Amino acid sequence: MKEVDILAFINVAYPIFAITVLFSQALLLLLIFKNQTKLLRTMRIYLLNICAAQIVTIISGFLTQCRMIPNHSTVAFVCTGVCTRLGRNTCFLIHLLRDVSLG
Repeated sequence: MKEVDILAFINVAYPIFAITVLFSQALLLLLIFKNQTKLLRTMRIYLLNICAAQIVTIISGFLTQCRMIPNHSTVAFVCTGVCTRLGRNTCFLIHLLRDVSLG
């Protein structure tokens, strides 16, 4: 595949992926709040934390869409998402937010 074909595929597939993940997380939140089974009540705090972290991760990942470019001793990140219109520092802060939500 040519580089242009890969970028076109990513530009189409990534929003579909992000919408699907956000929909599934919204469904999970609905199930957490509407279904009050005994097992779910005890796991509610853990599920809410995981769901919130995944929502932050997918939104920040969609905004940045960083690509990793390895070198001999360093790694560069090239962001091609919406945050590029807001500036390099904004992309970097959103990328750090995503890293914090994963860890």
